[in-house]
Amino acid sequence: MITKDKEKIETERLVIREFTHDMAQDVHENSLDEDNRRFVPDEVFDSVEEAQETVDYLIGQYGGTEGPFVYPVLLRSGENIGYVQLVPVEEGWEIGYHIAKKHTGKGYATEAVRAFLPAMAKEHGLSEIFGICLAENAASVRVMEKCGFLLLFRGRGQYQGEERDIVRNIWKSPVSVSVQETVLTQEALDTLIRLSADWEAEQSCYGYRKNEKADIEGNRIFLAKDQGKTVGYLFGRVQKSEKASSVMPDGTPYFEVEELYVRPEYRSRGIGRSLFACAEKAVADEAEYLMLSTATKNWKAIFHFYLDELDMSFWNARLFKKISRT
Repeated sequence: MITKDKEKIETERLVIREFTHDMAQDVHENSLDEDNRRFVPDEVFDSVEEAQETVDYLIGQYGGTEGPFVYPVLLRSGENIGYVQLVPVEEGWEIGYHIAKKHTGKGYATEAVRAFLPAMAKEHGLSEIFGICLAENAASVRVMEKCGFLLLFRGRGQYQGEERDIVRNIWKSPVSVSVQETVLTQEALDTLIRLSADWEAEQSCYGYRKNEKADIEGNRIFLAKDQGKTVGYLFGRVQKSEKASSVMPDGTPYFEVEELYVRPEYRSRGIGRSLFACAEKAVADEAEYLMLSTATKNWKAIFHFYLDELDMSFWNARLFKKISRT
């Protein structure tokens, strides 16, 4: 946590700390790259004097409650490479970040934002933080995807006083839920069917329909609960592979995840990851692989979840396109 006592956030490669008055030259130089001028022109400082005025102002915000709260991002060598910030907006708080051009492409923004979000949420008592950027700023969009933001809106909207194509996301702080395997009692069955009906109503997956008893029986079942309320589930079963020799020898035992679902208000808070980890640990002595298929319409978000967050490997995909007759 960063506090008025100048504690630091440290990651494997970075240190996030409060500004000091001697950082104006670095702030000036880091602000001059092409991407900053293109995407956040109001954060370009054309002179050291202009940067110094801003640094002095930002230092004065530490210890307050109104913000903005802006912190330099340093390499462990001490080199200043950018900043992360928490700024007040009408709906609450928004994150911002910038890494100087010569240091981009190395994952520093993602590493900084991942560390910064929970620290700021804890310090300021926040359960959610917004993230907004121009849709054309693909690098910034990708950082938010990697850091677990949930897409709220993509389209025309206000950005720095102009109507532009924007992406609006939200990050929610992780919650402490209990995740464990359970037997299929009547209560658990009723809960799973009810949640699957909610899933069907979302119309987020092609061809998905709510479960019946026969769909659930015979599976290993894992539930996530928040103070006794079921907020997510995973179920599946161990099988022997057939016609999958491109990724594993035939006859290899694997755990097929049939369904993984988290209630919308609990998404992007680590629950899906916890369910997956619980199932992986539970079947480790019985299966050599975890497998699943997906028909979600929001494929970019789900691929990020499975590939980046759960460290799964891609096998295949089935795509479609309607033929134009004009």
